[in-house]
Amino acid sequence: MEGFWFFWVMWLIIIGFFFFDNNKKRSEKWVFLCLLLIICSTIVIPVWNITLRLSFIILGCLCFYHIGKLKWSDKIYCYVVLTFISGMYLLVQYFIYFEPVWLYVSPRTMTCFIALITTIIFIKNHIKRITIMIAGLFQGELLFSLMLWERSHIYFYSVILGDYLFMDIFSISLLGIISWNGLELAVNLFRNRITYQPAPTSHKKLNA
Repeated sequence: MEGFWFFWVMWLIIIGFFFFDNNKKRSEKWVFLCLLLIICSTIVIPVWNITLRLSFIILGCLCFYHIGKLKWSDKIYCYVVLTFISGMYLLVQYFIYFEPVWLYVSPRTMTCFIALITTIIFIKNHIKRITIMIAGLFQGELLFSLMLWERSHIYFYSVILGDYLFMDIFSISLLGIISWNGLELAVNLFRNRITYQPAPTSHKKLNA
């Protein structure tokens, strides 16, 4: 059922940050954002011949607002990475609607795996990983709709941009990025404890 992973992951993130994050300000931001996405995912906005979910628009605005604050060198690098992610997303969607016979793996699983691996390999900053991954999926969804329009595909008028399939892919990838970031932080903390562990003091017996 489309949308199951989206709602499940959003509530999982809300519970995790609300009960287990000691940083109150960060916790409030994540809880508010997740609740906002859940509420706005039920709102559909028609724009000309295209229909969009409000949560999709919010995700795009937040991602590209964050990218806009980066340095020009970082912007170029990040845009190359997110363009690769959007290209792979577009390729998977192409197989769904034009060549479904070639799909041997679930499109949701394939897209999440590609987005997750690409982001982890090429982006090292934890916040940038989340931003670039979502921006790549967002751009891929836009390009997919343009491809359907350009080819006058019959599904163009029934497709909702940012529909629950997209939100499932976004939420599973987001959970994977957050889990990987947490694993990296735990490993670094463990290494620091081993590196800076004080050497045991030796007690020499003094002769009277």
